[in-house]
Amino acid sequence: MSAAPNLILLSDFLPPFKIGATVRLKSGGPRMTVTAVHEGHVEVQWFEETVAKQKIYPIGALKPAARRARHETA
Repeated sequence: MSAAPNLILLSDFLPPFKIGATVRLKSGGPRMTVTAVHEGHVEVQWFEETVAKQKIYPIGALKPAARRARHETA
């Protein structure tokens, strides 16, 4: 019998986070918005009071942010 063929899935080619998704560092921190996806890295933006901050993190350092309840504010 032959071995099962190697399967290539579409998800293998899609970035783990889409532009506009909200994420957090796995270690915690503010909710951040994905602004760009690079090979192995994600660029994010967030606000500290009225100042916009921006940084690039390795994909493995981020996780999807939990959705907020409608009544919850920043």
